[in-house]
Amino acid sequence: MVLNLSSQTRCQEIKSTFAKIKETFGRLDVVYNYAGYGILVVAEATLNDLARDMFEVNFWGLVNVTKKAVGILAFGNFKTNALQTILNFDFKSLPAYEGGAVDRMRGAFSLTAGADPAKAAREMYSIANDPGSLSRVRLFLGADIIPLVKGQIKQLQEVTDASEPLAAMLNSD
Repeated sequence: MVLNLSSQTRCQEIKSTFAKIKETFGRLDVVYNYAGYGILVVAEATLNDLARDMFEVNFWGLVNVTKKAVGILAFGNFKTNALQTILNFDFKSLPAYEGGAVDRMRGAFSLTAGADPAKAAREMYSIANDPGSLSRVRLFLGADIIPLVKGQIKQLQEVTDASEPLAAMLNSD
């Protein structure tokens, strides 16, 4: 599916597109989130409306698509060079912030930890070509995602157990 992020209805389009994906397929396998365009003009000649629209698409389009996609997309950490090209790990924390949120995020986005993307690709190909595979419906990639999924399952089981008496009571006589 292709989203038109340059339209005035972009937020509603994003919301309705991901709702349709979830309703139709129940999951999302891949998001190619590469919204963006540029205006080739000197800064002082740039019209404010054009610049604002470009920022809306290039920044908020990307952010809003990502926010909706993450809700139906499960993923883990993979060893690739992607983080090295987009994150600068050279900056040190200030002493007052050592061990804080930024340091924890740096640890989560380790440049050396994570699953092997070549192995994952081979397994995805194998699973996609095996009609009997249970993983064709839900596939959790990377060991780091498994505890998160198990936590969600546990929470869902607790809510289901707590709801069971009410559900039984609501049966018609």
